[in-house]
Amino acid sequence: MTDLDTKLSQIVDDSKLNYVLERSEVNTDKDGYVNSGVGKQVFYKWPKETRADLNKLALALKLETALKAKLVLKAATKEAALVKVGGMKSKNEHVKQSAATEILDRMLGKPTQTVQSKVENIQTIKILEVIKSYDDKEEDE
Repeated sequence: MTDLDTKLSQIVDDSKLNYVLERSEVNTDKDGYVNSGVGKQVFYKWPKETRADLNKLALALKLETALKAKLVLKAATKEAALVKVGGMKSKNEHVKQSAATEILDRMLGKPTQTVQSKVENIQTIKILEVIKSYDDKEEDE
């Protein structure tokens, strides 16, 4: 049992444990207490130190989960690469081309793409029309 597991198992209040579990998957305290079903008033009745400790546990859980996921992906990398290379031997030309393109993109980087954008300055014209209209009204008065 890890230190984190020990600390989590010592939380006897289900609402606090649920908060830690939810908070480990979101970016804000609010999302943590909302997703865990803990009311805002209940959350803020917890002492500041308690909230800070729960957030530390949530961060530790988040990091541990991410590390475990990264290790799983790292272990599967060789197999995934072999699958991609195997796709190049496919009789289906589309599969072969897709596999080759993906391998090249990963090894050499995707080619740069240019993006064309057209920006129109319509807002400036509207503002000028409003100002002119306002000035015209003042002259009439």
